[in-house]
Amino acid sequence: MGRRSRTRELPARAGQWHPERGIVRDETNEQSLDDLPLRSRKSYLLLFNGAPQQVDRKAEITPTDNGFSVDLSPVVIDQVKSAQRHFKLNPDRSLTIRDTWSTGETAANVTWQWLTLATALKTDDGYLLKQSGEFLHLKAKSDSKFSFEIEDVSAPQNKFDSPNPGLSRLRIRLDALPASNGWIEVTASIPK
Repeated sequence: MGRRSRTRELPARAGQWHPERGIVRDETNEQSLDDLPLRSRKSYLLLFNGAPQQVDRKAEITPTDNGFSVDLSPVVIDQVKSAQRHFKLNPDRSLTIRDTWSTGETAANVTWQWLTLATALKTDDGYLLKQSGEFLHLKAKSDSKFSFEIEDVSAPQNKFDSPNPGLSRLRIRLDALPASNGWIEVTASIPK
């Protein structure tokens, strides 16, 4: 998809993603819009209160013995006190994504999401994905009650999006209490 630029008044701060206008470049409200396909935005993110992550801030990546960790705190600090994402490659060749967070004085709605072109079915513990005769199981665990959603996002979501035939957004939603620590863990594995 090509790039198109416009100047427009934006009700968002610099560095935030505006759902209809792209990334806000500076505080002057005179902005250049980027046409980014839906898959470029909010693909595999941890979101708090549906707010965008701050793209003008840096999330540090640190290697670990069997994966790596990302300190998401700088990009979500307006919503929660801290947040981390940990990736672990397990001996059985599965991948575990573990997100942890600490809330401040207010509660937070937490959304873990994954975009996919695979056919997705809800299971008791997550999702079963099927594509080209291959399967992938996404198994979720948390210390909080959570729910699963599948949203068809194949039609353009914004005027600058193009169609994405077969694209689905998988969401796991949970609530975090004020002044609390929480976590969600999703393991992606090939079913036996």
